Amino acid sequence: MSGLRAGVHDLGGTPLATRSTDIAIGTGPDHVLNALVAQLDSLLAEAGRDRGDVLGIGVGMPGHIELETARGSSGTAGPPWGPYPVEQHLTSAFGVPVFVGRAASLLALAEHRAFHPEARVLLAVKAGTVIECGIVIDGHVVAGGSDLAGEIGHTPLSGQDALCVCGNRGCLNAVAGGGALADHLAALGYPVDSAREVARLARDGVVAAGQAVRESGRHIGEVLAGAVNLLNPDVVVVWGYLADAGDQLFAGMHESLFKLGVPAATRHVRVEYTRLGDDAGIRGAAVTATEAALSADAVDGMLSAWHASRSGVVLTT
Repeated sequence: MSGLRAGVHDLGGTPLATRSTDIAIGTGPDHVLNALVAQLDSLLAEAGRDRGDVLGIGVGMPGHIELETARGSSGTAGPPWGPYPVEQHLTSAFGVPVFVGRAASLLALAEHRAFHPEARVLLAVKAGTVIECGIVIDGHVVAGGSDLAGEIGHTPLSGQDALCVCGNRGCLNAVAGGGALADHLAALGYPVDSAREVARLARDGVVAAGQAVRESGRHIGEVLAGAVNLLNPDVVVVWGYLADAGDQLFAGMHESLFKLGVPAATRHVRVEYTRLGDDAGIRGAAVTATEAALSADAVDGMLSAWHASRSGVVLTT
């Protein structure tokens, strides 16, 4: 099960209507994207708009590895995602350009534009069912050669042997992701089956849940220390259900980060909780679509189309 949050934004980035629902990505791309189209139409109506007002669509997706393995991990019989043409599916519905990026990358972009435009290097850690990282350097998202930059959740941890959905053992996701923590607490007898419920138990003072979240933070900090040593970020922003658990995640992250990171780099970096809350991802998607819609080439194209549809005149005096 994963969260689906959608919104309608004006060109200034102001949200006009937003909504969250839960959906099983393992049911396959057709089911998920048809549900998304229906939700977007509903939100347009709520905002007093229609499809004719839409200039572009920004979509944040889980990492490739999570999508490709969603069928097997969800227990459903839906078709796998594979190289599914998400852009074409949504373009055929709305008739506008569609821009697809990793959810963590869009989170990083939104935080950079809204609160940290001066940061040369910003990392955004998504600590939820799985662990991902978005990277912004000099104002631009770093996607990587095959769009896998920031897949820190598949970094193996020393001394760990849990089987990951990617096929390797000891990956950060398999040990410290919200799904792994939920499985651990369920085995102890707690009624929990999601990262969101893990966070709720920790907030409610359940000791085992708090300990699990703090240990997760230690593991995330261990992997993040390598990224800090490599990229020397100005800011690390953390978002996700596990971050909602309270101070435990941050305490564990700081413990490992400052133990394993280069002191000159860790003294420089600021580790913060996201200020955008639940809207962080869709704000990043809105930034992506808006910047593309207002680019010089896009504006020239709109003016050319407008001019071609009219027999224009020029008035002089």
